[in-house]
Amino acid sequence: ILCDAGPLYFTGLWHPNDFKCFNEQIFPEIIAFLKNQTVSNYPNFSFSFNYRVKTKDGEYLKVLQRSTYFGSHENGCPIAAIGYIIDISAYKPDSTMVHTIEEIGAERFTLAKIVQFKSIHYPDKFDKVLSKREIEILQFVQEGFSSKQIAAKFSISLNTVSNHRKNMLMKTESRNCAELLSYAKKHGLL
Repeated sequence: ILCDAGPLYFTGLWHPNDFKCFNEQIFPEIIAFLKNQTVSNYPNFSFSFNYRVKTKDGEYLKVLQRSTYFGSHENGCPIAAIGYIIDISAYKPDSTMVHTIEEIGAERFTLAKIVQFKSIHYPDKFDKVLSKREIEILQFVQEGFSSKQIAAKFSISLNTVSNHRKNMLMKTESRNCAELLSYAKKHGLL
């Protein structure tokens, strides 16, 4: 019997960086989304995000939590959630936290869901650092090479260069190439 297995016990198992990211970024995203919905509409959305929890052996599992909220008709605040947690360690190689909000509608068991919101968070600083190949590509971008020229230099496809550029923007939370280059210079990556 788990007498002390309440919310504080469970959140105490979270990786500290993931718990901080949830409290400071993901939960505010959930609340902001719910504020734009009627309380009776809350159950039509599924909120998913992943995080790490510590096992009794001290190792971390990567889990996906998927929940639906119910709210108070008096003030619109969420008062309850129902959901499940599943181990996704075999499918999630990094520690990024992906948060999605999907409209599930009245047909809760259908696979057809409409993504209403998606965000990616980096609770561990090392996940934001660019890979060696990304830095190499960024150096060529800084020198004025086009994606086509960069692809030729590395003997990779243009699509691969485009994916690297897109990933660099996402990892650095940059909106464009100029912001990406500024980020790289500011953090000593170039």
